[in-house]
Amino acid sequence: MAASDPATSGPADANWLIDRLLHAGVLPRDTRREPFHRYVDLYRANVKAAATYHPDHTPIDVPIVVLKAAERDAALGPGHATADASLGWATWSSALVTTADVPGTHITMLRTPAVQTLADHLRAAIERPLTETR
Repeated sequence: MAASDPATSGPADANWLIDRLLHAGVLPRDTRREPFHRYVDLYRANVKAAATYHPDHTPIDVPIVVLKAAERDAALGPGHATADASLGWATWSSALVTTADVPGTHITMLRTPAVQTLADHLRAAIERPLTETR
C-alpha cells in the first residue's frame, strides 16, 4: 500500500498520527482526539489552499519588511539556500524591501527573549514612513 498524503488522507490517518505522537511522548497521554482531528482538518485545508492559490503577480507600491528567523529548525530539514536576501519578496513590491534577522527559529522567535527583538522590528516597521523607495 502506498503512503498516504497527509493533506488528503482521512480520520484513520489522523488517528495514526495521534498514536505516533502519543508514543513519542510529544502529546500528553490524556489528549482528546476530536480537537486534534479538527486541527488536522485545518492543516489539510491550509495545504490545499496554499497549493491552489495563484495570486496576481503585479508588484504593489508598498514597502515590505521581511523578518527572518536567524536559526534553522533542524526538524524542518536543510531548507534551500538563496542569494536573494529578500527571500523573493522583492518581486512583490516596487517599494523598498528590507530584511532583519530575529534570534531563534520560526517557533522560538515568538518566545521570550527573542520576541522582544521581533516586537522592536515590527514597531520600527509600523512607524516607518510609507514613502521609502528602493
